[in-house]
Amino acid sequence: MSAITLMVCASIAMEKKMSNVKTVDDFVIEKNVPRVKSFRSRPGKWQKILKAMEIEDSFLIDETDDDNMKQMNAIRAAANSLGFKVKGIKESEYSRRVYRTA
Repeated sequence: MSAITLMVCASIAMEKKMSNVKTVDDFVIEKNVPRVKSFRSRPGKWQKILKAMEIEDSFLIDETDDDNMKQMNAIRAAANSLGFKVKGIKESEYSRRVYRTA
């Protein structure tokens, strides 16, 4: 970060009337900046599906081109982010049934 950029950031912070602004290694540290909602916090495909499910509901996923279980790992991550538990059971060589268990 250049000195000019640093001065601009500091002046913007001062314009916002932020108290206790300081710089450390070219970073401007500000206090009492309101937190905004992240654009990444929108629910994904698997979260939407899991939210619509009740405990012991299930759905089938196609694993024809998914040798590394990427879909199942994504479903587990989505379930964990919601505080849910899921169980995947292989039904055939190319399909897996996913249950919401908690």
